[in-house]
Amino acid sequence: MAVNCTVPLQGFMDLSRLGEIVPSPDGHRAVFSVTRSDREQDRYVSQIWIVDRTTGNAAAFTAGPADAAPVWSPDGRYLAFLSVRGSDPEPQIYVMPADGGEARVVSRDLKGASALRWAPDGRSFTVTAWREAPEPGTSSLWQAVEEAGALPPDGRRSADLLMTGRMKYRFDGVGYSDDRRRHLARVMFEASTAAPDFLTDGEFDVSGYAWHPDGVRIAYSRSQTGRRDELWDMGIYELHTESRETRHLFSPGGIVAGMAWSPDGRQLALVGDDHAAGPATDMTVYVMADADGSGRKLAPHFDRPASMLFGDTGCMSDTMPIAWDEDSAALAVLILDAGVAVPYRFHLDGREPQCLIHEDFTGSISSLAGSYPNYWVVSETSSTPAEVHLLEAGGEPARLTDMQTTALEPWGTVEYRTITYERPDGTSCQAFVALPPGFQEGTRYPLVLMVHGGPHGAYGYAFSHEEQYYAASGRVVLMVNPRGSSGYGQAFTAACVHDWGGGDYGDIMAGVDALIERGWVDPDRMAVNGISYGGYMSSWIVTQTSRFACAVPEMIVFDLISMWGTSDIGWYFVEEEGDGSPRDNRETIWAHSPAAHAHKVTTPTLLVEGEFDFRCPISQGEEFYTALHRNGVETRLVRLQGASHIAAFTGKPRQRLARKAIIDRWFRDHGVG
Repeated sequence: MAVNCTVPLQGFMDLSRLGEIVPSPDGHRAVFSVTRSDREQDRYVSQIWIVDRTTGNAAAFTAGPADAAPVWSPDGRYLAFLSVRGSDPEPQIYVMPADGGEARVVSRDLKGASALRWAPDGRSFTVTAWREAPEPGTSSLWQAVEEAGALPPDGRRSADLLMTGRMKYRFDGVGYSDDRRRHLARVMFEASTAAPDFLTDGEFDVSGYAWHPDGVRIAYSRSQTGRRDELWDMGIYELHTESRETRHLFSPGGIVAGMAWSPDGRQLALVGDDHAAGPATDMTVYVMADADGSGRKLAPHFDRPASMLFGDTGCMSDTMPIAWDEDSAALAVLILDAGVAVPYRFHLDGREPQCLIHEDFTGSISSLAGSYPNYWVVSETSSTPAEVHLLEAGGEPARLTDMQTTALEPWGTVEYRTITYERPDGTSCQAFVALPPGFQEGTRYPLVLMVHGGPHGAYGYAFSHEEQYYAASGRVVLMVNPRGSSGYGQAFTAACVHDWGGGDYGDIMAGVDALIERGWVDPDRMAVNGISYGGYMSSWIVTQTSRFACAVPEMIVFDLISMWGTSDIGWYFVEEEGDGSPRDNRETIWAHSPAAHAHKVTTPTLLVEGEFDFRCPISQGEEFYTALHRNGVETRLVRLQGASHIAAFTGKPRQRLARKAIIDRWFRDHGVG
């Protein structure tokens, strides 16, 4: 246990977030994005870095300030990336020689471009981007606006109006659809600032794609046209880029979070789920035969999810990486197992998946590329931020880069301990504990109980500045993985469905009691904090007990009934997690809402909400704030202007610092710290 540890409140600004690692075609070098805080201009600056596996030399390849998503040309001579430069209002495609030189722009008019890929023949690029797609259902309404003379002189639809008939018309962190759909677009390499050539069109959104090795076909995942639950019910389709013909291949039944063709082009690997347990369904690995489009689970009895941990410095991607063996007989994906995120190798012949890292490794891999037995990874632990590593199957990650050392040297860090304790039903539960520097048995410390989001998220061995700061400031930090958490099997993940505030609450409070029984925690100096579902549980806890000196629920779920109709995912999430719609099961849904019990709260409660949080709308926090005031409970409301649901991780640097300072002071003002 570290004795000298002084993690500063603003220390997160000195850390970098690494993007996905992308090896060169010959495997000798790799590129990745690096994002840092710009304190003076209160923004983030991102650059492309390049690292050599032989020498370990790593350096910035581009100057920024907004460069991301690097890809190599098939011959390794060029690098392409997305960037906002000059008068570009949105990211465009830039290309420069891989040995250095000037970057040139090759696209124009791309809007919201992401998922940049270089076509196998090297002649073009593809991205997903916004395509204008007026809704047929609102055409007569727009006609009425036009006939009334309410359009601007140029005849374009006014930004003052938004009309929709879609169920999915907005999404947290993205905004409103605004007569747009996300489609596949192609831009030619040799063209000079070419407008995008859209390859797909229709009333659906493309979420991911993969080029077939033949350079002619693209497999892509998309929402199913006209489906009520298009957020999760995805299908896999194949596009022939020359004829533009499209055919349906396979629909797993749920989300598709990643895909990659085998090198021989005979199999398409998918990371996704069949939605059998609704939003609680663990993702797994599928393979689909190119010959007939049939899909199957690759290891149907393997009971750990394909997933990653969420930290402050590792990759933050919606896409799960897939790394095929060169002989196309097996592939590697990231698996979450009891707080450790590591690569496993799945064999097409049905053998049990094989862990590719040493059994003593306690950390988190958030990017994976290469081929068996040698991989490039982005790796971190609870006490060391993310760096680029090399991994030989069966070994420990060997660090190549040293980007975070300068920040960490004057601080020191604390390490997590893992504890296992008995839940109320007699089974065991895992939790992670960060102990203060110089921790001594027999001394009771203030406690910060942190509850993760999801509810199907998880705590584990990923680096978190916030957890480090609280522990370095003399507190014990408890991070429980109660029932509903990922990484312990499908049954455990689904164990909180229809029972929010029941067994999960019992698991969490049993963890608190376990630390008190060990003599580590002062029961009179305890605080609880959490975001999203963690905000729900923090709110629920103070409606059930007055044991905590203070609470900080953030981005909360307060009333599951109003949440059903106001959240961007509420209509299906509440129905499936809460056992029906408010119309069908109102009494049960209400009983599991903190709103039903808010009159019992006596705990001083600070609420932190995002102005543009579409996932857990700010109205949820405002409802609780009003209830607390009416009950005479000490309360404050912090409104993060312009912030989305994950503002604690992606908000502007000064806003993130202000949030941390406010919460820390609330703890201290109430004796926790």
